[in-house]
Amino acid sequence: MPDRIDLKPMISVIGGALLLISLFIDWYANPGQPPAIAEQPIGNAWAVFESLDLVLAALAIAVIYSAYEQITGRHRLPAGLMLPLGLLALIIVASQILDAPPAAGATADPDTGAWLALGGAAAMAVGGVLNLAGISLAVEYDTAEQSTTTSRRRAAQDA
Repeated sequence: MPDRIDLKPMISVIGGALLLISLFIDWYANPGQPPAIAEQPIGNAWAVFESLDLVLAALAIAVIYSAYEQITGRHRLPAGLMLPLGLLALIIVASQILDAPPAAGATADPDTGAWLALGGAAAMAVGGVLNLAGISLAVEYDTAEQSTTTSRRRAAQDA
């Protein structure tokens, strides 16, 4: 019998990992400066945000842990926890892209980290929606041992 990997929590894990990685990448750049300074990054999330960086990190870790529990079969946290956490992260990231924090300046444009965070938060939210929707999204695979056992059984049945 083939093994199955459920992809719904894996989407949330990938989104949470992207969100965590984005916190270390530059979120804003100054476009209104002379060309030599225009592309100078302002800073990553840890330098720009006052407390939202900690909130985003906590949300990403909570979603990764909740998905890990779902993958391993432990259910200490509610199964529907990934959706509200993913939506909250998506709202926070979108609000920071639309309205940069004061430390970034009024003319700051979103940079790579902000867009990576938006993609990660969206993946967390999509994973939560798929988890609650009851849609089966899985990959099945045969291991070498199972294939050998199956072919031996078939050979014995054929004989």
